[in-house]
Amino acid sequence: DLLVKQPFEGAPTALDVRIFEVTDDIVLQMARELCLEANRQKQFTDLAKFKLRCLVCQKGLVGEADAQAHAQETAKSGAPHINFAEY
Repeated sequence: DLLVKQPFEGAPTALDVRIFEVTDDIVLQMARELCLEANRQKQFTDLAKFKLRCLVCQKGLVGEADAQAHAQETAKSGAPHINFAEY
């Protein structure tokens, strides 16, 4: 996900800062705190256990590995299913 910083509260998104200096310890600490809070709130996707559906054939799948296997298996027929949605 993209990490942005608003220059001031209510600033238009066109002013969002999207590139940060790698030597900026303050920004690094703020990013770490944001990540820790998101993790505490379970705001992440477990790539091994998330449920998704193939949008081509509607097959239900679990995890990234299932999606990759499904894409590889369907590719053998010449039309790989590579369009998925999480649910």
